[in-house]
Amino acid sequence: MYNKYAMKKIKISIIMPIYKVPIALLQDSLHSALNQSIENFEIICVLDGLNFKVLKFLKEKQIMAKE
Repeated sequence: MYNKYAMKKIKISIIMPIYKVPIALLQDSLHSALNQSIENFEIICVLDGLNFKVLKFLKEKQIMAKE
C-alpha cells in the first residue's frame, strides 16, 4: 500500500468512522491523529450516512473521502 502524496510505504492505517459528529470534534480528532510521532501513515475516514458538511470539510482538508 502506498501513500499517493509521499509515495512512501505506509506502515499504519488509521480508520476513523464518522457518524453525526460536530465539525469541531472531527477537526480535533484529525488534528490529534495528524500530530502523532509516527511517520508513513494514512487516515481513512468512513462516513456512515451522508453529511455534506463533513464531506466538504474533509475535502477542504485534502483528506481522501469516498462519496
